[in-house]
Amino acid sequence: MATMSVVDDSKGLVRASAGLRLGNLYAGLYDHNPSWTFPAGVCPSVGLGGHIAAGGYGTLARKFGVGADNVVAATVVLADGRIVKADANTNADLFYAIRGGGGGSYGFVVDLTLRAAQVTENYVAKVTYPNVDDAAKVVETWYNWVSGPLSKRNASIPTTGKTFDGWAVNMQMNLFKDGPLSFGVRYTPSTPSSVEEFTAILASSGMTDTSKFAWKWDSPPAKVNNLVAQSFSDGQPATLSDDEARAFLAVPQRQTDVNWKDRSRLKSEYVRGKLNPAFYATVQDVLKQASNVSPWSMIQLEAYGGMINAAAASTNGFAHRGNTQFVIQYGLYFSKTLPDPTIPAGLSWLTNTENAFKPFVSGEHYQGYVDLDVSPQSFYGQHYPKLVRIKQKYDPGNVLWSDLVPPKTSKIWFGPTYLH
Repeated sequence: MATMSVVDDSKGLVRASAGLRLGNLYAGLYDHNPSWTFPAGVCPSVGLGGHIAAGGYGTLARKFGVGADNVVAATVVLADGRIVKADANTNADLFYAIRGGGGGSYGFVVDLTLRAAQVTENYVAKVTYPNVDDAAKVVETWYNWVSGPLSKRNASIPTTGKTFDGWAVNMQMNLFKDGPLSFGVRYTPSTPSSVEEFTAILASSGMTDTSKFAWKWDSPPAKVNNLVAQSFSDGQPATLSDDEARAFLAVPQRQTDVNWKDRSRLKSEYVRGKLNPAFYATVQDVLKQASNVSPWSMIQLEAYGGMINAAAASTNGFAHRGNTQFVIQYGLYFSKTLPDPTIPAGLSWLTNTENAFKPFVSGEHYQGYVDLDVSPQSFYGQHYPKLVRIKQKYDPGNVLWSDLVPPKTSKIWFGPTYLH
């Protein structure tokens, strides 16, 4: 069963089944209290349990931390059949591991107790850039804003002298091979703001500077509620009614139709520390090299910082904190109908892109994007040895494992195991 129930209204605590899809979680929270939501991903079809096992970043993570940081307890069935509670005081090591340390390896998570985020105002906007030749300048401007003003809690608006919470701004770059490039923003201030102030914040970013590049509003600055904001984050218009947003988020718990993500290949990278400026031209070059590839070849840049990085490394199994600047997701989406003639060129482009990014990235990868080409340690960083010990403790017989994708003959683990 995929259910959600309120545990403590005064503390914003909710118990949700691990199989509940994110879209249904967001809708359920909104229906209970319009100011409630949860800091997790934008794709409504993603299951909560697997998302938390990977860490779970999304459009509220810079302000509230990743989803795993906002879980306060869990019920877990261990490999030997025991049902146990896991929280900060009971089976604390297991609780550490199931939040960001990989899924399906330590036990079966049955439900999670979540701490809802209180969001009373949302402002959203989306800008598009029609010329792929502007990609280097657009990405450079984006990064300078992310690593500069938005790294501060008290960022300032030069034109007005007012300050705003830089951690309350989350932004994502989507780069498609044939354009347009797009820049989406969600701003969730803790104190009352306005569309005018949000517009001034965007103007201070340089992302709407006509002297640098051509651009236009795909969705001009608007104030929306949590339900519409979550739909907007996955590409829906800001003009949706509540019913339309709810319909978009209400993904069937058991899907029978094959969707576009069933024909995809995704990879990820992390950028830590100061970015080498040569990265900007590299992004533009690999986009232009995709001319003969699937039309859904893309590169996505998602800003980190804020509460993601401020949380202590020991908080849970999620490793990508500290001086992490942003995560790169890049990949291909193929036709549902096989054979797809774009696949060979697409896979070649993916390999070339991976090699082009190597001088700029940390060698870490996001565990929510399954990648059989990389070492399992790269998903968990410095946490890996501890996670292996936890795996040994709770599943000494190594009962829980999975061959993810044939024809790989070695066992590919969802989480750390001492039999690697």
